[in-house]
Amino acid sequence: MIRKILVPIDGSEHTGKVVGTACDIALKYNTPVYLIHVYSIAHLTALSSQSHGESALERLIDEAEETAVEVIREAERFMKDKGVEVAQTYVTQGDPADEILKFARKKRIDTIVIGSHGTGGVLAVPLGSVCDKVCHSCECACVIVK
Repeated sequence: MIRKILVPIDGSEHTGKVVGTACDIALKYNTPVYLIHVYSIAHLTALSSQSHGESALERLIDEAEETAVEVIREAERFMKDKGVEVAQTYVTQGDPADEILKFARKKRIDTIVIGSHGTGGVLAVPLGSVCDKVCHSCECACVIVK
């Protein structure tokens, strides 16, 4: 039985398909959805230190966080408009796969609906590698959306 669905989103073009699939499953099983967006600043740190300094890094981090919040809000609005209960939204910084797995364990998620590919949007983290790590390391069912 599906009781809690976690939907990691990245803001790529593929996000809509992932969110739509998660909506269908949530409505069918009458289960709440948890939305997570993890942004990574590792490559931003290297880029800004080469030529722009710390103030540029702070600006890039602020922009990444603002983008992440907007991505999660848009997905939440879409789901609520479809009649899906969004139990929680969560935006954090770190390694996407690690943070998704940590959140899933903490919330006792039993199903993860994740995209097979995409990018981290502005952050350019390849989602394929995130999907692979999450699906092979999680302790619950995974639905991979192609």
